[in-house]
Amino acid sequence: MAIVTVKALSFSYPTANTDALTDVSFALDEGSLNLLVGATGSGKSTLLRLLKPELAPYGKRRGEINYAGLSDPPAPGEIGFVGQDPNTGIVTDRVYAELAFAPELMGLSKNEVRLRVGETASYFGLGDLFERDTESLSGGEKQLLTLAAAAAADPKFMLLDEPTAMLDPIAADRFFETLERIRRDFGVTVLLAEHRFAPVYARADRVLALDGGRLIATADPIAAAKTLKGTVLAGALPVEARLWKGFGCPGDCPKDLAAGKKLFDERRVRDLPEESPETEEKETVLSAKDLTFCYQKNAPPAIDDLTLDVKAGEHLCVLGENGAGKTTLLLLLAGLRPPLSGKVRFRGRALKDYRRGSLYVNGVALLPQDPGALFLKSTVLEDLVDAAPGKRDEAEKAARELAEEYGIAKLLGANPLDLSGGEKQLCGLVKLLLRAPEVLLLDEPTKGLDPAGKRLLRETVARLTAEGKAVVTVTHDVEFAAGAAQRCAFLFRGQLLALDAPRAFFAKNRFYTPAASRLLPGALTVGDLLAVCGEADV
Repeated sequence: MAIVTVKALSFSYPTANTDALTDVSFALDEGSLNLLVGATGSGKSTLLRLLKPELAPYGKRRGEINYAGLSDPPAPGEIGFVGQDPNTGIVTDRVYAELAFAPELMGLSKNEVRLRVGETASYFGLGDLFERDTESLSGGEKQLLTLAAAAAADPKFMLLDEPTAMLDPIAADRFFETLERIRRDFGVTVLLAEHRFAPVYARADRVLALDGGRLIATADPIAAAKTLKGTVLAGALPVEARLWKGFGCPGDCPKDLAAGKKLFDERRVRDLPEESPETEEKETVLSAKDLTFCYQKNAPPAIDDLTLDVKAGEHLCVLGENGAGKTTLLLLLAGLRPPLSGKVRFRGRALKDYRRGSLYVNGVALLPQDPGALFLKSTVLEDLVDAAPGKRDEAEKAARELAEEYGIAKLLGANPLDLSGGEKQLCGLVKLLLRAPEVLLLDEPTKGLDPAGKRLLRETVARLTAEGKAVVTVTHDVEFAAGAAQRCAFLFRGQLLALDAPRAFFAKNRFYTPAASRLLPGALTVGDLLAVCGEADV
């Protein structure tokens, strides 16, 4: 039985010239896991919000949305929703209070609330955070909390908008496993929008793909792969599907990693080439020496006696679990927080002027986890002009030219608050690039980006490093790090445990590894796999 049926749904925002959604029709079976995919700005978030009546955006809607097995209209607790930004979803100051918020609104007794909260905390592994102030949580921890708080209402239908965007690979896998268990045990229907959808692709009962607001596929994962192979979304498919595409799509797409490995082993003709060590000595542009930092007195250090050199012309990717101290490290390197001990030096000079209000200090620019923090004006254009050098005419010309290059020219008249997560990332990146920083610090920059956006980011990083600039990226996106970094670092509890070139770095890891290495140890990308099979990456 279908729990929701959508018929000929179209929607347009008040100031838009085109529809955000056009003639979308589908049905979701009760208890099914459904994956919603699409490029940045394709209408995924709009569709999810339309499916939860109290969050439906203002605009002109045509078509029908019908629910079965829910009250009419659906009660708020029957449809759970988790948005892209966890900061806007948290409404209390303590973790336990956030978990109790929805059950209390539902009128449950005190004992029932306590039981619901305890079960939810156990399901999502939040026991160690139970007494924490929500403001003290890392971005990934906040994301986990919003997911758990939505589940605490015991919904029948869950809508999730990029729920793992800020989770490390292990936490993301744990979340998907938990979601699968809840769905299986309690019959919850799930519609999940993801850009980084490879880990959940094979688990889905149905894949819905949007392109420019139109539904181009609604099928099981294997059938959907045939449709997606010719689109920008092909780069986000599981490694076995991308390998199948690289081989020219022989037969059916492999249904899982084991089938992909069989296909790979049949075609492999050579070994991976040896990685040549870098011999050129590069100038250190940014350095951290014996850094220690604590957020509260007598609390464990967020950064613990850390030493790190960032070289000119390199891209350094920092990986690690949620709460490992990665964002804190960027804040210290950017001069936005003073260390408890140790020094940060930019071109040999110690940072002394710490500015909490600016994300551009001393030639070092930071793109934060929430790029909305960069925007202060009512339109994207005004914000970009504010960042560009020169007089107003020169600044506007530079802003428009760079916006055109990055595909955001159509967003110049928009209010930054109205942008999708991926659009904010690109607009924030352009604003910082207009300042021409010598060191660019990026905090989860692939969050919200489709494969085309990630490719553009990789090209940007490659251009900057070729110009002698330095880029430091904090990321949970292992695939991005494997394909774009010159060096990778692993942070755990504020300490640097590993630092090496990508192939050597990932060869030592068991969990933080790119998907390609599961088919061939040492492989970083699908291009590596195709190369040892005598094929060119496509």
